[in-house]
Amino acid sequence: MKNLVEARLKPVMKVAKTLNRNLCNTVAFCSHRVVDAVAEGLNRKANAVEGRVGN
Repeated sequence: MKNLVEARLKPVMKVAKTLNRNLCNTVAFCSHRVVDAVAEGLNRKANAVEGRVGN
């Protein structure tokens, strides 16, 4: 990606920065095929069950 940023073309630089900023999420999606929204939904359900059991 360093070569893309060094190209000094604004559209290419924008894409390179976007890819770099979202690299962790992209790798996680490719590895696990779970997006943040699904993970948040599962977390909410787990918290709801935990709340019912705790009372």
